[in-house]
Amino acid sequence: MPQNQAHITKDSGIVILLLGLTGSGKSTFINAAAGRTVADVNHNLTSSSDLIVRDFIVKHPQTTRSLVFVDTPGFDHFEASDKEVLNKIVEWLKKSCNSDVQFGGIVYLHDITASRVQKEFDAAALALRTLSRPEPASHLLMTTVKWGRVQQDPRAQKRELELQANSWKKILDGGAHLCRFADTKDSAWEIVDKLLQKEPLELLVLQQELDRIHRFIPSRPPRLHKEKKGFFAQLFSRLFK
Repeated sequence: MPQNQAHITKDSGIVILLLGLTGSGKSTFINAAAGRTVADVNHNLTSSSDLIVRDFIVKHPQTTRSLVFVDTPGFDHFEASDKEVLNKIVEWLKKSCNSDVQFGGIVYLHDITASRVQKEFDAAALALRTLSRPEPASHLLMTTVKWGRVQQDPRAQKRELELQANSWKKILDGGAHLCRFADTKDSAWEIVDKLLQKEPLELLVLQQELDRIHRFIPSRPPRLHKEKKGFFAQLFSRLFK
């Protein structure tokens, strides 16, 4: 949990950052990996009013190594601007993690049951723009979730293809990988193991990318959720032209 001084070190475990919109299942993913409830699940359709970054140390079921799963606020926050949300994540990394911490990668979660691709928010998700360098981009897993609700629905299959061909095409071409989360412990670790097969990065690499993106975002007062226009979508196209 957030503290006043760095409490995560290299010995704590490799850091895995979870990103996604509100309700995409970040806490559900952590609980599945842990095999028990360790993270509170927000069942509301809107983000919590508090900008809270939470960390959970979870043991790998087949090895003795530990991992630090970091649950972050959604970028569709009801009250805070995108800049405030990003700043909260950057501050947390700097205050909570020692310089020797290793970064395993990002698991970005997207609800495949959404009736249509949310261009403003899906393309605006932090992972799609911060990872402009090849090393961190290869440590990004674009993960679709909630397949159990649609099973073999051809519309869900079509949405996944649309993501690959449109919103996620450039980041996938840049080295990111596509995954599916099946809401089980085995599925969670199958996804995480894809990151663990790679050499971890220094956390400084991620911090530098986040700092760079943070400077791009204009300072604006928080807007109502329904009025957000997708600044990140414009930034995404600017970075990957």
